[in-house]
Amino acid sequence: MFKYHKLISLFIGLLFLAVLQTYSRPVPVFRLLIAAFLIYVAAVGLYNRKYLQAADRYTFWGLVRPALLAAAGLGIFFFLPSEGLRNLFLLVSVGTIFLFEVFLGNFSENFLVSEILVVAFGLFLSLAGLNFYFPSLGDAATGGFSLQPLYLAGVFLIVYLLSRSLYEYTPLNSAQKNLSAAVMGIFCTQIFWSLSFLPLHFTASAFLLLNFFYLCLMLYYYQIFNTLNLKKIYFHFGLFAVCASLVLLTTPWKVI
Repeated sequence: MFKYHKLISLFIGLLFLAVLQTYSRPVPVFRLLIAAFLIYVAAVGLYNRKYLQAADRYTFWGLVRPALLAAAGLGIFFFLPSEGLRNLFLLVSVGTIFLFEVFLGNFSENFLVSEILVVAFGLFLSLAGLNFYFPSLGDAATGGFSLQPLYLAGVFLIVYLLSRSLYEYTPLNSAQKNLSAAVMGIFCTQIFWSLSFLPLHFTASAFLLLNFFYLCLMLYYYQIFNTLNLKKIYFHFGLFAVCASLVLLTTPWKVI
């Protein structure tokens, strides 16, 4: 299994491309696409479980990130406006999936945080886009059903799962890990809800939410290991301010 892991990782990336290309052209057939995608995620999860068990590095949370990575890729794929961009994205996705699969058993801080941020951005972008284009079923002003509670629940679940998958490799006990991830989820859900009131494009909202998530995630991660100091606080708040300012200055604003 270890001998062919890189080859299998490449196959997993190519299979993602094949599934999306097959069931989305010339127009998406959603019932078939979603079914094929779920089978793909289940099959990859089964392989990842066996690989991690063979490497004696198995935890449930080690399976969560690859599944969410695939979901993030699917979400971004649907929001790309042209076939050329979708094809380019699928090629990039093959490389991204291959890279994260090859290092599936790598639990170093830099690798885990990088993967979590990539996944978080894709899922934040998907939910922000859904909230932007499909805020309700029907006209909410005349009795339509608002979908925002579903999107808020989605943000909480995503942040909880990603945060918990990072805290799994910290010295916290299980209850502390769950509570910390839940608090992180509540914070980010509140930020997502607040951003929905601003006249921002959904891509800007996703970037700002990712920015806030990264800030909270890293500061608390350092606190867990008792390595948080003023230098790190200043650096991460400065990075937060610069990134947020760039997004706000460059994004198109829409009139409500």
